[in-house]
Amino acid sequence: MPPAKKDIKWAINRAIKEFGRLDVIYNNAGLGGTVGPLEKKVEGDFDESAIDGDSLRDSGQMLVFSRS
Repeated sequence: MPPAKKDIKWAINRAIKEFGRLDVIYNNAGLGGTVGPLEKKVEGDFDESAIDGDSLRDSGQMLVFSRS
């Protein structure tokens, strides 16, 4: 089961609180999916891939937006 958005946001906020900042987030990806910048991805872009791309998109976007 993929993590809920609230769980991803909690983990990012916890890391920032614990370490002062979060410079890198590593998402181990699989095969397939659409090509392009992560911040431009929308729900469903990874439906044809062999990964849970929505979780990758959500966690990456949350990290990017937490730094702005």
